[in-house]
Amino acid sequence: MPSFNIEERENYQIMNLVGDFVAVEDIDLFREKLKELAKSEKNKVILNLKEVSYLNSTALGVLLSANALFDRNNGKLLICNVNDYMKNIFSITKLTFIFTLYSSIEEAAKQLA
Repeated sequence: MPSFNIEERENYQIMNLVGDFVAVEDIDLFREKLKELAKSEKNKVILNLKEVSYLNSTALGVLLSANALFDRNNGKLLICNVNDYMKNIFSITKLTFIFTLYSSIEEAAKQLA
């Protein structure tokens, strides 16, 4: 069963995802948490996909919607630690035009400084 946890940093948060987000219930929880983070005071978030091997099309749609919500709330949603398979999915679906994929949390965090 997929899960996620939030790590607080001084001026941003890290959302660590674990597992494959394909079930409707899991994606709904993911969507609601991203909405909550986008509307929070500390709405700069690094999404760490190190422990994720697959996101289905619905989960990718959640990322797109969340990115727009973060933008509307003057926040940022950055993605890091994406495996080669997921990089290929981001490339094929042209999501690389919307998201920059960072190789590490530290690299993404530099964009928030």
